[in-house]
Amino acid sequence: MSDPGAPVLVVSQFTLSGDARRGRGPSWSVRARSRPATHAEPLIHASTTTCGGWGWRWPPDASARPCRSR
Repeated sequence: MSDPGAPVLVVSQFTLSGDARRGRGPSWSVRARSRPATHAEPLIHASTTTCGGWGWRWPPDASARPCRSR
């Protein structure tokens, strides 16, 4: 990032946990049962804290916005 004022988008790699063997779209039902959302929260916090240490900034509530699938 050469522009210190540029926005940063943090995207989880949740799709890597999907199982696409049975059709077009991946299924996350097994992964969701084996790893609750609280498993990812410390990892996201550590990543955003590290990026913040490098001077990257984003709205503080950006990661708190709910994401819902269809």
